[in-house]
Order: sequence, then structure tokens, then C-alpha cells
Amino acid sequence: GTLVMVRPRGTIDFDYLFSILEHKQITYMHTVPSLLFSLFTHLEETDNGDAVQHLRTLCSSGMS
Repeated sequence: GTLVMVRPRGTIDFDYLFSILEHKQITYMHTVPSLLFSLFTHLEETDNGDAVQHLRTLCSSGMS
């Protein structure tokens, strides 16, 4: 496996994050519930399902 780290504040720039998910073919993502909710809300609004086509596992922990 390969660890992919995003740039500082990259997790709140969803266009950037989606491009990383798609181009690096990310299969596992660990995030807090609030970010996960915002991420998939943005995904639904932009109709960009290709960005998460490689995701197989989502781990969400922490407080929202």
C-alpha cells in the first residue's frame, strides 16, 4: 500500500481532494464524520462519482 497525504488544508478543498482521490486511485479513507458528510454532500451536488470510484473502505471516527 501507499500512504497519500494531502497538502495543508487539502481536506477542505473538495475539488482538490476529489482530484487526489481519483488520480491516485485511493481505496481507503479515514476521516471524521463531519468531513465525510460535507464531502459526500459536495459529491452529490457536483455529480462527480468518478472521484470515489476506487474507494473500497471508509473509516469514520471521532466527534462530529
